[in-house]
Amino acid sequence: MSLALAIIALLVSIASLGFGIYQYRILDRVRRGEKSNNLLRIAYELQKRSEELRHKIGCTDDAPECEQLHTGVNEAADAIFAMVASSKGLSWTELNDMETRFLSLEQEVGLLYKQVTELSRFNEEVREYEKSQRRE
Repeated sequence: MSLALAIIALLVSIASLGFGIYQYRILDRVRRGEKSNNLLRIAYELQKRSEELRHKIGCTDDAPECEQLHTGVNEAADAIFAMVASSKGLSWTELNDMETRFLSLEQEVGLLYKQVTELSRFNEEVREYEKSQRRE
């Protein structure tokens, strides 16, 4: 009788372990899917921010060019779109590498946007000062 209970307990433990592994695999796929969706959202927002920066540079005098940065953002976004669309599942390494690349580009775009905004503000102050000097 105790041997039968031990065998049943062992089978239940093995089944429980198998179910736990199954749940882990499912949860891992879900998390990778969420990470992929998050990267797609970041890529879209980064492209949008890059276009805003490009427009702001076009409207600002003496602003540095950002074509190389804009091209890099578009290439990175196209790469993540293609990887997600063509693959059933990306590895964690690929996802983390893309996230690192996007975070770097996001910081670069943000910094350049702040510089262009400050340059635009400075140019506006210079114009106001020149107008006040002409009046006198």
